[in-house]
Amino acid sequence: MTLIAAIPAPTRVLELLANSAVRALALAGAAGLGLAAFRVKSTTMRLFTWTAVLYAALAMPVLQWMLPPVPVPAPAVFQHQVRRLVDANLQSPSTDNVFLPRRHGGRLSSSTTATPSPNVNRTSTPQPETARIVAVPADTSPVLSSIPSSFLSLIPWSTFAAGVYFGVMLLLLARFCVGLAFGRRLAQASQWIDDLRVTSRIAFRAQALGLAPAPWVAESELISVPLTLGVLRSTILLPMGWPEWDDAKLDAVVAHEVSHVARRDALTQLLSLLHRAFFWFNPLAWWLDQHLADLAEQASDEAALSCGADREDYARTLLEFFEALHAAPGRVWWQGVAMAKAGQAEERLERILSWKGSVAMRLQKSIAIMVVALAVPLVYFAASVHAANQGVPLRSAIGQDQTPAPAPRPEPAPKAQVSPHRPLSPEESAEGSPAGSAEG
Repeated sequence: MTLIAAIPAPTRVLELLANSAVRALALAGAAGLGLAAFRVKSTTMRLFTWTAVLYAALAMPVLQWMLPPVPVPAPAVFQHQVRRLVDANLQSPSTDNVFLPRRHGGRLSSSTTATPSPNVNRTSTPQPETARIVAVPADTSPVLSSIPSSFLSLIPWSTFAAGVYFGVMLLLLARFCVGLAFGRRLAQASQWIDDLRVTSRIAFRAQALGLAPAPWVAESELISVPLTLGVLRSTILLPMGWPEWDDAKLDAVVAHEVSHVARRDALTQLLSLLHRAFFWFNPLAWWLDQHLADLAEQASDEAALSCGADREDYARTLLEFFEALHAAPGRVWWQGVAMAKAGQAEERLERILSWKGSVAMRLQKSIAIMVVALAVPLVYFAASVHAANQGVPLRSAIGQDQTPAPAPRPEPAPKAQVSPHRPLSPEESAEGSPAGSAEG
C-alpha cells in the first residue's frame, strides 16, 4: 500500500481546501498592498480589484490542478524539518504514544519508557506493532488519567474534522438556497409597474450605462427598501409607497439601483456567498463578502450623487430607508442587493455628506485591461508556486511500498549425519532414545 492510498480521502480534501485558502490569502495580501502602494481612492477601481480577487479565490483549487508547478527554493531550515517529519512518519507509521501516570511518595513511582532491545534482529521475525510508553505526572493532568489512551488513539481525527467542515458547509449552502428560493417567490409575487414616470427613468439610465435590455421594475408589499434581484435578467423592486416620492427621490433611487444592475452586483454577491460557504474556515471569505457589499453600496451612492442628486436630500432619503428597515417586524431573508442594510447607516451617511465631486460611474476599459494584465501573472504565481525541495522526500516516499515484506523464516539447524555403518556412541544413543534423555 502506497502513501497516497494510506491517506484518507477526507484528509486530502481538507488539505486541498486549506492549501487553496492560504494561496487566496497571499493573493489578497498582494492586492491590498498594491492598492495601498498606488493610493487608489476610486471606489469603482477598488470594487473591481476585490471582485477579481473573489473570482481567483473561487478558481484556486482548479488552477492548482491545471497549471504546471513553479518551483521556488525553500529555506534550508524548512527543508530539514520537512525531511525529519517525513522520515519519522515512514519509519514508525504504527507507533502510538500511551501516557501512564506517575505517583510520588505513597503513590505510583515513575515508569520507564519501554524501548526495544538494540540486539534484537528486526529482520528475523515480523514484529507486532509496538507503543511508546511516556510517563506523565498524574497530578498535572487528572483528565488524561481518567480517559483511556486507547480511546484517544482510536478516534479518527481526520474524519471528525471532515465531518465538521462538511456540516458547516451544508448549513451555509442550505441557507443560501433558502435565500434564492425566497427571492424567486418575492419576484413572482410582486406586481409589475407600468407607470411611465418610472419606466422612462429606468430606460434612460439603462441606455446611459449601456444596458441593452432594461431591467424590469415591480412593486411589492413585502419589502420596505428598494431591492435588486436576479442575475441573468435583473428586476428592481420598489416598496408600495413609491408613488408618494417626488421626482428627485425617484431619480436618486433609480440611479442607485440601475448602477447595481450595470455592475452585476447580484452575481458578485451570489459568488461571494458560495465562496464563504466553501471556505468558511478562512477569515478572508467572511471579510471579502462584507467588503464587497460595502463597496457596491458606496459605488451606487456615488453614482446617484453624480447624476445630480443633492447630498443632503439623498442622505435624508437613505435615512428614511434605514428607519423603515429598523421598524420592519422581522428580518427579510433574500438573496438580493438592498439599498439599505442594518449596520451601515452612520458610515454611509458620513461618506455621502463628505462627497465633493463627480466620479466615473463605469471603469474605463484601458484601466480594466491594465488591471487584468497585472493580475494574470500574479494569480498564476499564487496558484502554481511550490517549494523546490519540499516534494523530494514525499515523492520518493510515495513511490515506495509501505507494507513491510514478510521476513524470511529461519532455516533449521542442520542435524548431524549418522552413518548406518558406524556404531552409535553412548551419548548419541542417549540423545536418540526417550529413556536415555529421561535418565540424563
